[in-house]
Amino acid sequence: MITVSEVMTYLVENRAAGLPAASLAEVFDRLTWCLSDNGGEMLRVRKDWLECDDPVKIEVALGMSETFPYETREEMVAKFDRIADRWPRLTGRCDKIIRMWDQQFPARSRTHPEQSVYNSHPEILPTML
Repeated sequence: MITVSEVMTYLVENRAAGLPAASLAEVFDRLTWCLSDNGGEMLRVRKDWLECDDPVKIEVALGMSETFPYETREEMVAKFDRIADRWPRLTGRCDKIIRMWDQQFPARSRTHPEQSVYNSHPEILPTML
């Protein structure tokens, strides 16, 4: 049986030339809610990708915006600091995700489980076809 990780990796490795990471991330976001586990395995793969050495996979993982990738702000900052140090061009995306967390969760309560960013950021809802 093929795994979600294998499918995601296949799609990254065989994407059309010039396809932006954000476009593939949007596909993964949409697929999240199509799976029987509500994307649980996809979200685990995303976490793995955020800790890997492949900047393309990291960029795709950072582009997934349906949920926050970590359960606490502190964990997210620590992981994103490592990414930004190694790949400075990804700093802006990391910072944007942290800002979205801060807007959704006040500073006094920064330890929440993965939450949908669409609750407080309807402007980033994908357009429906």
